[in-house]
Amino acid sequence: MVYGSTFFLPSIWQRIFLLGMLLQGLFTPVYSVALTGDAFDCPANSKENLPVLPANDVRYYTSTGRIEFSSEAPLEIIKGWSDELRGVLESSGAFAFSVSMNTFQGFNSGLQQEHFKENYLEIDRFPKAVFEGQFIELPNLSTPGTYQIRVRGRLEIHGISRERILPGTLQVEANGSISINTQFQIPLQDHDIGIPKIMHQKIAEAVSVTVKANLRKP
Repeated sequence: MVYGSTFFLPSIWQRIFLLGMLLQGLFTPVYSVALTGDAFDCPANSKENLPVLPANDVRYYTSTGRIEFSSEAPLEIIKGWSDELRGVLESSGAFAFSVSMNTFQGFNSGLQQEHFKENYLEIDRFPKAVFEGQFIELPNLSTPGTYQIRVRGRLEIHGISRERILPGTLQVEANGSISINTQFQIPLQDHDIGIPKIMHQKIAEAVSVTVKANLRKP
């Protein structure tokens, strides 16, 4: 600052404050989707609590995606599903999906379902599975058609996060909605899900997973 012809030197605290403001401007990250935690709980048509999108970027949402799993062991086949897969896809190719482990239905008995949730997945400690990342090949989401895609992301189950590259199919509908389908295997050991030896003939070492989701603009 200048007062008449005399220069004013800021105090040490003012200089620290100015330096902090400068560093904040330099290191503020460019926005990318990372919608974990409470962001998944926003209604599909709500923008509340979500970061501002870059210009020309668009979000697509689902709160009713379907995820199915199948464990095919020598002595037993176990199937389960949830219709409460939640997620968001941005036209930039960033995505995030989450499902509450408590929403899975199916199984061969109520006791089996209880063991699945409490003993193996420990849903009290790890209530959600999350997959978030980026498309490797991203088609034009404004052009109707069916496209083969691959995505790269972090899959977190049972508190253990692993990087995965998954293939799938993306279909852009004439009404602007987007359908995504993928199938893949999850080795239980990858996510530290322990199976007692006595159950090895009834629970497969890897489960098959199918995901189907229809996403729409808010």
